[in-house]
Amino acid sequence: MTWHVFNVAMRPIRQIDKSITTLDLKTFEIKTALVAPYREFLNIVNSFEGLRLRLIQSFEKARRFTADASHELRTPLTILRGNAEALIKDLPNGSNEQIRVQMVISEIDRLVTITQKLLWLSRADANKLHPVFQKINLSDLMEQWVLDAQSFNPNLKLTSEIQPKIMWKCDPTLIHQLIGNLYDNAVKYNVAKGWIHFRLKQNDNGFYLSIENPSSPLPANFEKQAFDRFYRADDAHSRSIDGLGLGLSLCQEIANVHEAQLRVKVSDDGIVTFTLSDSLPPPKDDEIITF
Repeated sequence: MTWHVFNVAMRPIRQIDKSITTLDLKTFEIKTALVAPYREFLNIVNSFEGLRLRLIQSFEKARRFTADASHELRTPLTILRGNAEALIKDLPNGSNEQIRVQMVISEIDRLVTITQKLLWLSRADANKLHPVFQKINLSDLMEQWVLDAQSFNPNLKLTSEIQPKIMWKCDPTLIHQLIGNLYDNAVKYNVAKGWIHFRLKQNDNGFYLSIENPSSPLPANFEKQAFDRFYRADDAHSRSIDGLGLGLSLCQEIANVHEAQLRVKVSDDGIVTFTLSDSLPPPKDDEIITF
């Protein structure tokens, strides 16, 4: 009898504990049906609900600020870039002034990229990164990507193992963004006369897409923090390697909306491997789009 009474009395505490442990940025707005069976627990339940509502308001203000700021910054940055490009044409070719204006344009482009990625991430935080799913030939997409990459980076050796006719229901625009970010990361953190290896395979459980490259020594916490926002593997946010620390975070959000898994592994010999994997339903010929 004592054991039964104890379990009944502790039920509200277990409900609160379960609700708290399942909360994150994307589940704060989910209404939790917490009921206080006894007056003694009413204050605890009300305090928890009040805290949840205050957190919703705080996170919503932060999301709105990020989205609004990113949106409002794009127009003046575009105007600045246009005027800077016009100014370059009026300056003597090769002059110091022209070089300085070109540096200004590069920094404007960097700000444009930051605002665009912040806008995407704010949408992801607000559960508004809605993918438009369609069936694509992922094998053809990767084959074309490797061909294009070879023409843009002749100093890197690009190799691939791509199994043909792998179909995936995804958002092509978001997946292009994901693959592009992973590829850019492999280029930036490569070594002199390095290489990049693309692998796409399918088995009974689904498919996995991996991008491998050698890298200079990375921090010990790289695997744990690679997908954190504004995380840079180079010390003190050094500009020796261009980057924002937002690309991999965006990749993780894109993988999440596709219910796919994105992981990173660093081997003892410095090989960095990013792997995207997902289960695959049986394909239907009438849904296939070939890239």
